[in-house]
Amino acid sequence: MNKKPTPNPLGPSYYLVSVRNTPVRKRFGAKGNWIKSEFTFQLTIQGMATCPTRSKYIKQVGKYLLGLPLAKNSPKAITSWIAREDGTSNFRIVRIINLVEDVGITNEEIQKGKVFIQNELYLLQLLEGEPGIMKHYGMFRDNVDGQNNNCYSRICSVVDCYVPHDFSPAYRSLTNLYFYMKEVKRISEEEAIRLFIQCLAILVRVHEMHIVHRDLTMSNYVLDKRTGQIQLVNFGMGSLLTHEKELVPIQPGSPLYFSPEIIKGRPHLGKPADMWAMGVIFYGMLYSEFPFYACDLPSLYAKIGSGTYKIPINKPASPKSVRIIEGIFNLNPEERLTCQQVLDDLLTSPLLVTPSLQVVPSTDQTDSENYPGPKTIRRFPLSYDSKGEVRLKYAEVMRYQRLMFPSQNPPITAAS
Repeated sequence: MNKKPTPNPLGPSYYLVSVRNTPVRKRFGAKGNWIKSEFTFQLTIQGMATCPTRSKYIKQVGKYLLGLPLAKNSPKAITSWIAREDGTSNFRIVRIINLVEDVGITNEEIQKGKVFIQNELYLLQLLEGEPGIMKHYGMFRDNVDGQNNNCYSRICSVVDCYVPHDFSPAYRSLTNLYFYMKEVKRISEEEAIRLFIQCLAILVRVHEMHIVHRDLTMSNYVLDKRTGQIQLVNFGMGSLLTHEKELVPIQPGSPLYFSPEIIKGRPHLGKPADMWAMGVIFYGMLYSEFPFYACDLPSLYAKIGSGTYKIPINKPASPKSVRIIEGIFNLNPEERLTCQQVLDDLLTSPLLVTPSLQVVPSTDQTDSENYPGPKTIRRFPLSYDSKGEVRLKYAEVMRYQRLMFPSQNPPITAAS
């Protein structure tokens, strides 16, 4: 028998009906209705779900219904959720920052979180329309009632859903390269090259826009197993360069993908560091293991710093692939292979028998719709084109970051 509805502390709009003294645990996306009363409205959620929400209440941010939380990453102040746009079957990732200090979350962490999501928004606006780049659906601010009816603000950022779930069939085939490799154990060199060519083609466009990702990992390349298409996600740590010799500050990331210049703890060139991480990804796809691995960080950094890795004898690869790995793992960042050089080399691989079998077209095809020709590439120095306003906003974010965290962002540039 239904009891009196229980008010939701997150706001007066929702009430949860209890049955047999136990809160109804609705499956996010499963068929079910919230009880309509004079204070509420009827909400129907459609879809196919296999996991119940862990929260007692369904939450809403703007027009997005929040479902399962994702694992917390850096910065700690940000929580990410799978969310569905109300009235549609479109799923997104909503990143939320509560603008109040909480247990373990300091004001400095909140400020870092704000810089992170603003940085991601502006970089994705600059990359808008580029193939293989996650889409951004805006950022907004709202207010919410806390447990003690205290009102506080939160900042919300909405991006493409890039994690697999069973709430909608369209998202079941999503994975990332790391979990894909764990699932299949080993792939052929031909498949590794085809996947890596897609990764490179995306990064070429990013670098041509003078943007460095700075957190390139297998986990940040999302693969749709149904279509074979790859997407690059998580641009919150990226940087927009003003010139080729600009040094970027050190930033948290995965040590397995760190380049030798990063582990020195000093500002470094961004594009070569991105390419070192791409070398780790390519090696991982070819040999199903990491090139630099150790049981502790000092040992790992020692291997990275000296460029000590092995080519497995029991997992042979073509001489061209081995040569590319050696060229990427060059300890001198200025002599390291560039993204365009590696892409051009792999597109002529004998494993790609005919041009029709290429995963992506060559970037020098000026009539390509997805990969525009050289006329559309922005060259240095940067000019304020149609996206000049976005660039100005990005510059404001970077100035704010330098003011907030001066020790992490020294204004240093490389010698000419």
